[in-house]
Amino acid sequence: MQPEWRIDSHLSLTANYTHFLAGRFLRETGPGKDIDYAAARLQYRF
Repeated sequence: MQPEWRIDSHLSLTANYTHFLAGRFLRETGPGKDIDYAAARLQYRF
């Protein structure tokens, strides 16, 4: 999922969200856990 919001002609905001599901192998061989990743980026274009 990656929504982008154009605030005006120079400024935009982009967000990312990812959920990684650890499979059977990772759970059996170590501390395999599901992981969430979120990021946001504010970009100014000249």
